[in-house]
Amino acid sequence: MPPKTQGAKKKSSKKQLKEKKKEEAKKLAEERKKLAEEEAKRLEEERRIAWEAEQARLEAENARILQEKELLCSFYEWRFRVLADLEVTVAKQDEWDRFLEAGTMPHASDEGRMSNYFESIKNSWDEDYDSALLTACNIYQVFLNTEETLLLEQCKGDTFDTVKRFEDYLQKLQFLMQKRMDHTTAYLLHKSYEVYKQTNESSFFAINGDWKVYLWVNHMKNPRLRVLNEPTLQITISIPKAFAFANVAIRLYHQSLNPPSESTDVYVSVGGILMVDILSIPPSSRSAKGWTFEHVTMMTNSVSRLGYPFAGDSAPSPIGLEFILPSNIIVSETVPEVGWWDDEEHCWKKDGITELEYDKMNRNLRFQTLRARPHAVIQSRVKYYPYHSWILTPISETKALFVLETHGNAIKIEIGRRWCRLLDTPFPECNHIIGQDLDPLVLLKRLSRCGLHLMPVDSDSELVCSCIKESKVERYVCDDIAIAITACAIASSKWNAEADRDSCVVRILEIPDPCFPPTFEKSKDIRMVLYKAKGNAILNMSERKSKEYKEELLGEFHASIMVTLREIIGQNSLEKMEKGDPGFTDCFKCLALGLRLFSFTAVEPPPAPVEVVNESPLPADGSIQEQTEEAAPTTIESNQAASAANNPDIKEISKADSSAPIS
Repeated sequence: MPPKTQGAKKKSSKKQLKEKKKEEAKKLAEERKKLAEEEAKRLEEERRIAWEAEQARLEAENARILQEKELLCSFYEWRFRVLADLEVTVAKQDEWDRFLEAGTMPHASDEGRMSNYFESIKNSWDEDYDSALLTACNIYQVFLNTEETLLLEQCKGDTFDTVKRFEDYLQKLQFLMQKRMDHTTAYLLHKSYEVYKQTNESSFFAINGDWKVYLWVNHMKNPRLRVLNEPTLQITISIPKAFAFANVAIRLYHQSLNPPSESTDVYVSVGGILMVDILSIPPSSRSAKGWTFEHVTMMTNSVSRLGYPFAGDSAPSPIGLEFILPSNIIVSETVPEVGWWDDEEHCWKKDGITELEYDKMNRNLRFQTLRARPHAVIQSRVKYYPYHSWILTPISETKALFVLETHGNAIKIEIGRRWCRLLDTPFPECNHIIGQDLDPLVLLKRLSRCGLHLMPVDSDSELVCSCIKESKVERYVCDDIAIAITACAIASSKWNAEADRDSCVVRILEIPDPCFPPTFEKSKDIRMVLYKAKGNAILNMSERKSKEYKEELLGEFHASIMVTLREIIGQNSLEKMEKGDPGFTDCFKCLALGLRLFSFTAVEPPPAPVEVVNESPLPADGSIQEQTEEAAPTTIESNQAASAANNPDIKEISKADSSAPIS
């Protein structure tokens, strides 16, 4: 066969083989595609079946939870009636107490008296600083009353108009307080010429508690004068040389009221503000032929503030200030921070403040400043967040002990029927609050005025490590878990911070006898409860043994903690929960919401594990048996034991006034 013919055949054979392989590959690809399509359909069918099964399960779960809620309707209606009646009773008692006091100070709820009070303050003035400070202190008391009333109205979710009216009251009170002080200062500046001629005195001052005011008018023009000192006020002002021949006055005014607007940065003031004002001196009066002629200017009834440094002063010297800090300001640092208020940016700034010194024994603060502005001791508003742990233990059917551990400080609060009572803090600056029966939010507000800020808001989470929970879930868990405090101890869980925003985790321990309560540290019957918007369930987890957070449940979701624990706790404990005093349980709910316990608690890592005696599996009833369950630092347990020894109420067992069993 010729070579060309053989080559053509070989080429044809290769081509046929290639086409055959191509055809086989095509068939294989088609088979694979068909198998893939069949597998995709199978998986899609499985997903559809699983989805339908999950939907059916969720529908059944929702139907069951809805049925549980319907069965609990009579219980919640009873609680609502008791709380409403209690609210009316308390309101009437407060009104009667105010009537018996027969004071001149109006209450924020009395719109007519508040209007008359504003008119009275606006149309009168004081001729001396003693009277002016007394007026300022009275206005401040009305301010505090209004501020606390506004807080309670916001908590109740009152109407927008009511809240707005109280906010307007606060602004008016701040304005009138400053206006009265400026009017008195303007009068004394006009009078200063005559006083200086007769007595050679160029200063005026007054003191009323922590409120102080000092006014120096530069009539003497003494270039050697460097220090203004008033021993009565315990205030010292070191003035720069530029003031020697300046026709100015210096006013130093310490008030307990903080700036009129909230700071836009992390800092907040504590203990009020120290206002440093450089003021113009009005022209003196002139006498002629038995007549006295006075210049009528804007400074007749008010003051003209000058800036500092003065215009043209390229190298200004600082103003030195020295004064005693109020006894109710918490100063935990070696040297506290001081800032000046920037009206334009609405925040505290520290530039221009130097030579800070603090005598902790005498609470004497010294610093130098280049600003004639309001100054204050400032601190971070998130200083005490996040909380490390918290625990609440019942001491009777209408009282409980709550301990909050935050940054090494244990705050102990007793909770009763519509009141909270501060028992102990590491801060002696708060001792004046100890023992007072206060609304939970009012208590937190008064602690905040001392510098112990325990009322976080969502924006604070940007500055600290915390997990802001969904508002609906947070309110639900605080409301529901409060029902259990008559018969159970409640404690924080480190897994709460690991859970999603739509989940809250809390530990619960039955307390059959408040006189001899088991502790979270040693008890074998601790339950971990998971809360979501739809309900709550027992988690199959341990605070100490579990290595990571998993939502593995020991049972189903239920509408209320009472239903969840019905088959777990004793009948006597369940009856305590059903008949628990709504005023008592609602008080803890308000405290928990004010503290934002579930959004701002991030428990620190536990200490090194100790030897576990019993490693038995979790029992079927949902309890978690642990030999050394850690709920909170040991200091909390010891604090509770000490409180029990010193507090006679711990041995008191009292019955709730009303009861309503679950239908």
